[in-house]
Amino acid sequence: MDLDSMYNIEQELQAEIHKRDLLTASVDDMKKRILTMENGIGGHYGEDSEWKVRYHTQVELNHQLQKQADKLNRKLTSIATRSTDPDTKDNGFQDLLNKMDSMSEEDIEKLISKLQNDNESRVSELRDYEWRLEQEVKAFHKAHEARKVHLSDLGQGAAPGKQVRTF
Repeated sequence: MDLDSMYNIEQELQAEIHKRDLLTASVDDMKKRILTMENGIGGHYGEDSEWKVRYHTQVELNHQLQKQADKLNRKLTSIATRSTDPDTKDNGFQDLLNKMDSMSEEDIEKLISKLQNDNESRVSELRDYEWRLEQEVKAFHKAHEARKVHLSDLGQGAAPGKQVRTF
């Protein structure tokens, strides 16, 4: 063998050693990521985990905001129609109606505008919370799918006789 061919073989050997080191580092990194993801998910699919708690909290908040928006809509409708039903049991609301009789038309329009803005704000806030919830659900599913892929990759690269824990 001549000196050039030995040099080429030595370079190929160094390149192969480098590739092996990169693959080993990649496998170690994947194992660390999987452990991190498992800890973040709670370790078991189906158990109560942070994302489920966040989801249920968000759903409850959405219901409360929707109730507030409905209440404001009812008040706005009542004010707009100047309902003076004597059977109304809400004295606070009846007092507001009585005060409205003494208010100028401009002040009433400002009040209606304020109530409409409050309602729009609540509806916007509700939509924002719904969007955030959807984003968190998407992120969870993406992380879960990535976890499955990593587990599958580790399962294919595991030594014979060793099993990788899956869920």
